[in-house]
Amino acid sequence: MLQTKNGKLGIGTYREGLRVLDGHTFTNYKRNPNNPNSLVNDNVWALAEGTDGYIWIGTLGSGLQGLDPRTGKFTQYIMPGEEAGRMYISSIRVGRDKNLYIATSGGLVVFSPGTKTFEKWLGNKKGTQTFLHPNINDIYEDSRGLLWVATAEGLNMYDRKNDNIISMGHEIILGIVEDNNKNMWITTSNSITNIVVNVDPSTGMYAYTCHRY
Repeated sequence: MLQTKNGKLGIGTYREGLRVLDGHTFTNYKRNPNNPNSLVNDNVWALAEGTDGYIWIGTLGSGLQGLDPRTGKFTQYIMPGEEAGRMYISSIRVGRDKNLYIATSGGLVVFSPGTKTFEKWLGNKKGTQTFLHPNINDIYEDSRGLLWVATAEGLNMYDRKNDNIISMGHEIILGIVEDNNKNMWITTSNSITNIVVNVDPSTGMYAYTCHRY
């Protein structure tokens, strides 16, 4: 679900497309094979809103789409190579840099709306560390600029400034959110974990403590 800046509520569904509630009535968007500007897949699993009000849509099996709410026109953004037309997307976040950070079944994908280019990240830039699993369930950018990557086999905290990944846990991570005290809350397949993030004064690197419930 997504609450837009103009107060509407977008609801992604399984097999029933995208529904938008304006407070009174629903507008339903579904795939129309005769209309190239319609929703490409009726399984809508992720929604995000850009700073300009553009709606980004992640589907199960057909990659990334965008919806211009002013015209009702959908645009598909095809990833190159093996990902084209069959990417499963579970989460989309709009970063501070206005890029899209996309959790997919085949890694973390970064999309630049300005240049319309994609990058796939399976770990850090140097190539010395990898995420715990390429199947990513959620992605979150916190107030420090850290990327939290939830995978099928644990959680990764990616410090892009130092190009360093800290991996923690060995279970299915489902969701991530930050509270008003800059602490992280993580849902797993069987628990909730509160992660308190600190900086090691001797190294300047991030460290953490966990409280599991």
